[in-house]
Formats: sequence, C-alpha cells, structure tokens
Amino acid sequence: MTVASPRSVETRLRTVLLGAAAACAAGTIVELVLTEHTEGVLQWTPFVLASLALGMIGWLVRRPGPTSVRALQWTMPLLVAGSVVGMAQHMSGNLAIEAEVKPQIEGMARAWNALFGANPLLAPGILALVGVLAWAATIGHPALGQSGEASSGGSGEAPASTG
Repeated sequence: MTVASPRSVETRLRTVLLGAAAACAAGTIVELVLTEHTEGVLQWTPFVLASLALGMIGWLVRRPGPTSVRALQWTMPLLVAGSVVGMAQHMSGNLAIEAEVKPQIEGMARAWNALFGANPLLAPGILALVGVLAWAATIGHPALGQSGEASSGGSGEAPASTG
C-alpha cells in the first residue's frame, strides 16, 4: 500500500478548497444573472466580489507565490464583509415588505415573518463561504515558507534526497 506524502495531501486539499470556492463564486454569478439581481449599485456588489474571488483564485493557481497568497488572504475577508452587508440588506428589504403588506404586525412577529420573506436571507452567505474556503486553502501555504500561519514545520522546500 502506498502512503501519500503529507505535502501531496496538502496540495490536494488546497486544490479541492480552491476548486470549491471557485465553483461557488462562478455559480453565484450565474444565479445572480438568472435572478436579474441588477437593480442598483448594491445589487452589483456580489458580482464584483464573486469576480474578485475568481480572479484571486486564478492568480494563486497560476502563479503561486508569497504575493498571490497574501493578496488572497487580504481580499477574502471582503467577501465575508460583503456577505454580512448582503444579509442585512435582504433582511431590511423583507422588513420593509412586511411593514407594507401587514402593517398590523410589529416587533418580533414582523422580524420572524421577514426571515421567510421574498429576499432570501442566507443567499448572500455563499460569498462568506467562498471567502472562508479560499482563505483556508492558504493556511500553511508552502509559498509563505516558515513565516506562513500553521506551517507544516518545513521550509516550504522539498527534503533533500538521501540517496
């Protein structure tokens, strides 16, 4: 039985994480187009964030190095922040609809109804998932050498051959 080296397992895990993040980002763009999520500047934000994620992932895959790893690490939190803003916008929109359609309902009852409103509250969460998956792929990345977080203990170089 052949046992994979820790480095090859890490490489495969990075590939899976980045692939999943890229697939989610691309799927998000398709879904946004199909649902005509284009009414205002705020509705274009997820297009920009998902495209940014695809660009950063592509850069890291094509040119893995300290600059591309760090750039991805610094930009993925923007997707998480955008996700939170999107959820707040969706909730705000749902609350406004509830107030208009059922003005007699107030407080927690209105908030509860808004959770199930026309604007899907958790849909923007996909951007947070993209950000976390892509960021996780950079933990201990060999391009960062020993300075990388959660480094596997090596220098990022292959061990010297003994024979």
